[in-house]
Amino acid sequence: MLGDSVLTSLRHARERGNPSSSPSPYHHLAPDPPRTQKQARCPTNKKTATLTMQTAHPKEQPTPRRRWRRRQRSRRRRRAKGSLPRLLLLWWSCWLLISWMLAYSRYWSVVPSAESFRAAAQTMMTSVSLGLSIAWPLYRFSMRMPRASRWLPILDWLAIAGTLQVVLWPMRLSTHWTPIRVALLDSTLCAWALLIGALISIGLRDSSPWARTKWMAICIAVVLLAPIADITLIDLLGFGTATLTSAGISELLYWSPVSSAWVLAGHDSYGVTGPEWARVALLLAAAILTWAAAVLWPTTTDPPQNNR
Repeated sequence: MLGDSVLTSLRHARERGNPSSSPSPYHHLAPDPPRTQKQARCPTNKKTATLTMQTAHPKEQPTPRRRWRRRQRSRRRRRAKGSLPRLLLLWWSCWLLISWMLAYSRYWSVVPSAESFRAAAQTMMTSVSLGLSIAWPLYRFSMRMPRASRWLPILDWLAIAGTLQVVLWPMRLSTHWTPIRVALLDSTLCAWALLIGALISIGLRDSSPWARTKWMAICIAVVLLAPIADITLIDLLGFGTATLTSAGISELLYWSPVSSAWVLAGHDSYGVTGPEWARVALLLAAAILTWAAAVLWPTTTDPPQNNR
């Protein structure tokens, strides 16, 4: 047929590579030359192949839940690297406000006097010591922060101690506290907070729940051991009367953050003595040694996961 003969002549002309052959009106009907196996496997136009792959396998768009999880992971990473503890500062401010309301609400119905305000201030300082020795470790150990930075409690301590200055020093206006008495109470609370921060730093090096529970129990023991020993030895058994200070206070009560805050805030009828500053120095030395151990404490790695 005429069509078959035209296609055959065009094919022969293309195989010979003769450029001078005049184009036929039927050149658009000529089939493409056969491609080799390599050409069929590797496309010549990479851009066209990429577009084809993207069309065949479109990229999955993240859902709102996945975007929220991604933001939460990035926030946890920033907190673990040691960013400013804004949430802790918010909760600590709320703790101070609630402590002030609960402490002074007991004495609003009483005739205002220095004694009633001193009792309210004593109750508030005890609540503050409970917050920095129990609530702060509980807050940090309950967060999902595996192997957080060892310097994160330092930032927490700066936030806690800085906020405490704003609350503690103006309380001289309603009590008989002298500036040296306020300085002693302030340094005692800050030293105890520094010691608790070192224990938190050691506990955060391990992400296992049992390890964090163990270090939380140690923090609770630091708070309760001295008062329990004082009640057992002096009140129940009648021993330890030789450990009483010149003001008739048991020496054991100075070695707990809660009982020391209760004693120092409630007894303002005598001046500050040398042994009281010596206790603060010993407490600060213990906090520094604990921080040295926290720096050298090894980080516990997670156990290998079974991928099966």
